[in-house]
This record gives sequence, structure tokens and C-alpha cells, in this order.
Amino acid sequence: MWGPGLILVGYYFQKRKGLAYAVACAGQSVGILTVPFLVNKSVDYYGFQGTMVSSKTFQCLKQFFVSKRSYTGLHIDEVHSQ
Repeated sequence: MWGPGLILVGYYFQKRKGLAYAVACAGQSVGILTVPFLVNKSVDYYGFQGTMVSSKTFQCLKQFFVSKRSYTGLHIDEVHSQ
């Protein structure tokens, strides 16, 4: 999850890119702390196979949407100025 988020920050933020990277890194830290608990609960409820299928499905969808958004050529700063 780390790579696609930083790619989007680089594409969409031009003026306050440092702040955007800081927020993205802070979000990653929160994710690192919460994902193990969520996965543990998911394994208890859905089993190992169900957890892995849902995890990989989510990752594939995330990569698909990041790849679609990355090539639009439209930046957040341009959207707000229009």
C-alpha cells in the first residue's frame, strides 16, 4: 500500500508536496499499527483462505484505480483553481 499512495502524492500535489508526503507517511504508520489487528479478526471470522482472497482482491483493485488515476494528467491544484 505504500508505493501507490506516494505515487499519487507525487502526481497530484505541486505546491505543498512536503506536507502531502508527511500526511501520507503518517497514514502509513497508522495502517502499520491497525492492519495486523484487522487481519487477525478477519482470519477468525472468514478463515485464512477467505482473508487472503479478500486481501489480494483489494490490492488488485487498488492498483487498478491508482493506475487509472495516475495517467489523467490532472493535478489537485489545477482542480481547485478552476
